[in-house]
Amino acid sequence: MDEARQTDRWNHTAMTCALLANIHRDKKKRSKPFMPADFHPLAKPKHDIVVGIEALKDFIPPQPPVPSP
Repeated sequence: MDEARQTDRWNHTAMTCALLANIHRDKKKRSKPFMPADFHPLAKPKHDIVVGIEALKDFIPPQPPVPSP
């Protein structure tokens, strides 16, 4: 229960920090806005998954051949 309370408090603090940082952000130097996760020490980093076009072929069902006229 203490861990949940601490996480909730950090969620609030991180949101406030992100808001203040975005208010004072120079959009020419940093075009990407700050997110609460940038200031949250308990947040787990999210990694983008890079997948090639070959992985999409697994999700597309095979198409029947088109008959010629």
